[in-house]
Amino acid sequence: MGKRVVTKTTIDEILASGACQVAMAPGDIVTALAREYAQERGVRIVPAGATDCAQPSAASTSNTEDANAIRVALVAALGYEPDDLAGIIERALK
Repeated sequence: MGKRVVTKTTIDEILASGACQVAMAPGDIVTALAREYAQERGVRIVPAGATDCAQPSAASTSNTEDANAIRVALVAALGYEPDDLAGIIERALK
């Protein structure tokens, strides 16, 4: 089987189908834009065989709590919320 390249268009197709994840096979490639786009829209990119969309992992729950705490602290310190603060925090927590 050949390699598949997952692009932003692929993520749009996944969202249109109602799915919440894309299963990757060995050798598949995800573009940087597709990875970021998927993350922003809640689409998980997972190894083949993983299928649980309903339950966030403990790590993602912890990251969400951390992100919220960081956002609150930064907004309080700055007095305003900068554009794309959520994206900035998300990238910093990776």
